[in-house]
Amino acid sequence: MKSILIINTDVLLSKALKTFLEANDYNVEIAHSLQEADKFVTHNNVDIFIYNNSDPKMDFYSSIDGFEKGELNNSSPVILLSSDGHLKTKNSRIFDQLQTPLNYHELLKTIEKSLFKENKQIVGEPDEVTKPRFNSMSDLNNHIFNTQEKSFVRKDQLIYKQHINGSYIYLVADGLIKTYRMDEYGKELITGIYKDEDFFGFYSFKNVSIYPESAKALKDSHIYQFPIKTFQNILKQNNDITLEFAQILSDNVSSLKSHMLDLAYSSVLKKTTKTLLHFAENILKDPSERINLSRRDLASVAGISTESLIRSLAILKRDNLIEIKGRNIKVLDIKKLHYIK
Repeated sequence: MKSILIINTDVLLSKALKTFLEANDYNVEIAHSLQEADKFVTHNNVDIFIYNNSDPKMDFYSSIDGFEKGELNNSSPVILLSSDGHLKTKNSRIFDQLQTPLNYHELLKTIEKSLFKENKQIVGEPDEVTKPRFNSMSDLNNHIFNTQEKSFVRKDQLIYKQHINGSYIYLVADGLIKTYRMDEYGKELITGIYKDEDFFGFYSFKNVSIYPESAKALKDSHIYQFPIKTFQNILKQNNDITLEFAQILSDNVSSLKSHMLDLAYSSVLKKTTKTLLHFAENILKDPSERINLSRRDLASVAGISTESLIRSLAILKRDNLIEIKGRNIKVLDIKKLHYIK
């Protein structure tokens, strides 16, 4: 998740910007002076600065050198907000500029554009001579691991929210991520579970889309994020990657169709066993490992109520097919679970 530092003395504007940008999947902090910003970046990473030059309490022309000195002298882009939308300075630092009163959606586009420009030299649109070529998704994964910044997400931390602009695609370094939707009654339905080296958050091959679902960490995890446009360019330049990624999406669709049939026609006990088998055979690195998820999350994956899941687990435990210790579940007999009706 990218980090933004707003440098502004206007408390109301800063809070409004913070609320808007956090709703669009950014970490946002506020500094009330360049000195305060300098102290902040000494101990924190900042991916982009938003500097309000139209703020009368900010003497921009006398303080702009702060961006060229000390810790603030980094490669992170700066978006300048000004009353006339023009930067009147001989300073060589390049700024993206927006005019106030501020159009928030225009600001969002400018942020995405600035971050894209920063990333494109890494995996996006380098010169023809240096364009990376990949023979497989494994090659692409390794390239991302070696060139992109890894972010830590805590258990239950939101990664992106349904109905916001889908500007990024994500790769799981380690951990477990869920995507989910909420129905009209507020019930959560998990639509996907993503483990180490899985991609998630990709919904369009051509355009920047709206996220149709939300994503959250099921446990402490590390992920990589980079612009969807960058990933789309990689697909255009590497036919083998495109075919392999299309096959992954096709397999996901087939799996989803099977899951929908199970939801429609399988018994509650069968839905429970299918969910346990999915984790044991596809999610865990070793089928003998314990499944450590809340009963609510397991029930959401299975498409049943938490109470029904608990009753089914009790039956499977009674028949010595699983072992339960607290919230941990261990599959004891995978073969027999496949024959549950």
